[in-house]
Amino acid sequence: MKNRILTAALLAATPALADEDAAFKAQMDKLTQTFVEAFNAKNLAAIDGFYAPDGVYVDPTGQVFRGDERRKNTEALFAAGFHEDALLKEAHRFGDAAFVIGSFTLSIPGKPVKIEANWTGVYAIDGDKVRIKLLTASIPPASKP
Repeated sequence: MKNRILTAALLAATPALADEDAAFKAQMDKLTQTFVEAFNAKNLAAIDGFYAPDGVYVDPTGQVFRGDERRKNTEALFAAGFHEDALLKEAHRFGDAAFVIGSFTLSIPGKPVKIEANWTGVYAIDGDKVRIKLLTASIPPASKP
């Protein structure tokens, strides 16, 4: 009998959880697109504002960037002329933290440069503020013919 009650309670809660998950993913998708817009506008202050004060970026080579070094790295990408497109694939909330997974493309308009990669993020959530604690980029191995 207890199992039936527990099962019924879980089934009743499932639509609410799915709605909450969908709403959270939509919020994270909007955040992702806002980040991309700031990147493509070469708005360093806006990009920096996405990060927590101790936020870290790890590039595809494994190099770790914090604070001023992270800002210099972003400025170098701006100076090279990169344009970004990104897609959020997954978003998971755990209390006051989130884990996100996506893919992105960096290209230089008018040049044959295109980098396709994946990203993961760990975000801190404080009320309506979401800040990047850790952002990583990785380039998948080349496809075999």
